Amino acid sequence: MEDLAGRIAFIQQAEALKTVLRSAHTSTGRRESTAEHTWRLCLMAMVFADGLGPVDLAHVLQLCVVHDLGEAVHGDIPATVQHAVADKSERERRDLLQLMQPLPQALQARVLALWEDYEFGRSREARLVKALDKLETLIQHNQGANPAGFDYAFNLDYGRKHTAAEPLMAAIRELVDAQTRQRAAEQAAAPAAAVEPDVVAPVQRQLEAYNARDLTAFMSAYAADVKIYRPPEPEPVLAGREAMAAHYAAHRFNRPGLHAEILGRMVIGNKVIDHERITGIGPVPVQAVAVYQVHEGRIHTVWFHDAA
Repeated sequence: MEDLAGRIAFIQQAEALKTVLRSAHTSTGRRESTAEHTWRLCLMAMVFADGLGPVDLAHVLQLCVVHDLGEAVHGDIPATVQHAVADKSERERRDLLQLMQPLPQALQARVLALWEDYEFGRSREARLVKALDKLETLIQHNQGANPAGFDYAFNLDYGRKHTAAEPLMAAIRELVDAQTRQRAAEQAAAPAAAVEPDVVAPVQRQLEAYNARDLTAFMSAYAADVKIYRPPEPEPVLAGREAMAAHYAAHRFNRPGLHAEILGRMVIGNKVIDHERITGIGPVPVQAVAVYQVHEGRIHTVWFHDAA
C-alpha cells in the first residue's frame, strides 16, 4: 500500500469532524457533532438494509461516511439557513479536496466520486442515503433536549422530496412526523420560559446570518446604539449599527470561507456567553468567547475575548 504517512495524516485531519457541532441537540441537551450524526446514519443504513431491496450495502455505507466529510474544514451549515448559502455545494467540494490533499490521487478520485454521487443523487444508493440523512436529522430533533422555541414546524417540511421517493423511507417518515407533531404539541402546552427564548433568539439569529454572510439579517439582531468591546481595552472598538455594518462588510462578509460554530453556550440573565470557533478570517481557525447582552430582543453590547 502506497503512502501510509499521507493516509494517516488524512485520518488525523478528519478527526476534526468529532468537534464540528451541528444545530441539533442530543437527549442530554448538548449539541451533537457531525461525526455522531454520521455514525448514526451508518447505523440506520444497516438497520433498514433488509427493507431496501436490491442494494449495494457497502456502497451505501461508504456514501454515509463520506457525505459530510468536507465539514471538517469549515463546519456545518444548519438546515434552516442552507437556502441562503448559494455556493454550499461548491464550498463543500473545495473543502473536501483540501482535506484529501495527503491522500494518493487515485484514492482522492474515489472519495470525490462517492461525494458527488451523494450530492447529486446519481445512484439509487445515494438517493437512499440522502433520505436516511434527512430522517436521522429529524429523529435527533425529536429526541433532543432542544432549546425553548425550537421550530418543529420546520421539520414537517424538511427533506420531504427525498423521503417520499421510496416506500420504506415514506413509511419511516410517517412515524417520525407523528413524533414531530407530538413534540410540537408538548411545546405548545408547556409554560413559556420567562427569559431565555427572548435572550437567545437574537444571538442565534445573528450567528446564522453571519454564516450565511447576510449583512442585513445580521445587523437586524443588533440595537442602533450597539457597542463592541475587546477587553482589556476600556473603550468600544465599534459603536453604533452603521459603523458595525461597515466593518463587517469590509472585513468579514467579503470572505468566502467565513464560518463560526458554537462550541458551548451559557445563558445568565440577559447575557448569552458563546465559546466560538471561527474559520475564514486567517490561515487557521481561531477560538474566542463572546458575551452578548440582550435587551428587548436586540443585542446592545458585545464583549469579545480572544483566546490567548
